[in-house]
Amino acid sequence: MITVFLFAIGAIASETEILQNPFAPCKLHIDSMAMKSKQISWAGSVRVGKQGNAAVAELSVSDLSASANYYVGALGFEWIRQSPTSLELALGGTRLTLKQASQPAFERSSITLFCADAAFLHDRLRTRGVRFNAQLTRKPFGLPNFCALDLDGNELLFCNHPKDASSSPLLGAAMTQDIASYNYPFDRSTIRQTAARSYEALEEYSIFDSLVPAAFHSLTELAAMSFHCDRSMITLIDRDRQWFASHYGCSTSEMPLDCSVCVHVATARMPIVIRDTKRDRKWQNHPAITDDFRFYAGAPLFSRQRVPIGAMCIVNRKPKRFTATNMQALSSLAVIANCMLEKMRLYARIEKCCP
Repeated sequence: MITVFLFAIGAIASETEILQNPFAPCKLHIDSMAMKSKQISWAGSVRVGKQGNAAVAELSVSDLSASANYYVGALGFEWIRQSPTSLELALGGTRLTLKQASQPAFERSSITLFCADAAFLHDRLRTRGVRFNAQLTRKPFGLPNFCALDLDGNELLFCNHPKDASSSPLLGAAMTQDIASYNYPFDRSTIRQTAARSYEALEEYSIFDSLVPAAFHSLTELAAMSFHCDRSMITLIDRDRQWFASHYGCSTSEMPLDCSVCVHVATARMPIVIRDTKRDRKWQNHPAITDDFRFYAGAPLFSRQRVPIGAMCIVNRKPKRFTATNMQALSSLAVIANCMLEKMRLYARIEKCCP
């Protein structure tokens, strides 16, 4: 496997581009030394260069037609042009050329692409049948990342964009990661900012204090029974409370933000697992922690504009082990919840247009 790390050459796509296309902010990164030279450098089966203002790379594939369908239909690349032996694609400011391999046995490659929100992109790709080599993680440098595979086993590593990628992405990620951004529980002012953004994003859903379809309740029941937990909730963040769109195993329908753990999941934009709240120093003094609240696991929910709006969570009165496979399953349920929320948004929009 040939691994090629590609460094930053320009700014991330504008927020307008991000809203229109969740895949748009992805950028291919090229070494600063390569920028100074007009020559194209070679590394195994990957060719890295610069074409205009766009970063360019080449990958070899065994079946050009099948790969075209996969890159466009599943990974979200845009088709630019095609010849009998090559295909040019675009992803944000990236230009990727797929070339028909001359021999069946060719060396597979790895390319790193930085994006604005790897967690959001990961959830979207999971709904499209994309093959993964590594699920969403913060290892090894604290930046959310995951690795997807194409049909030939070439690796596409999507990673959150570091604040300063002027040097090696390995060093840049380690040196520029804002450690405080994941130092939850977050302070009150940060929580209030998350709540304000969530409330604004959820206005078009018209969902607060409304009746939701029975499928929401089936989903929370499935989560509680699958993970053998006492409670399961789909929570949405209001300005000063978290409202339960659906809940299983509890009688309350809302909770103050100060007593919410889900708002911290939304703020972190990543899953949070607390195996034992009494032994976790970060959480043992949090207002949400009670005698019957010993275990918590939550995965974030996002609006259409990538704004974190809540969480899909499970709670248990006894401590529990929770593996990476369990977290992957809970994240899958969160993706389903996101899809159902999106239908609610569309229904609300139709009702406004056709009262």
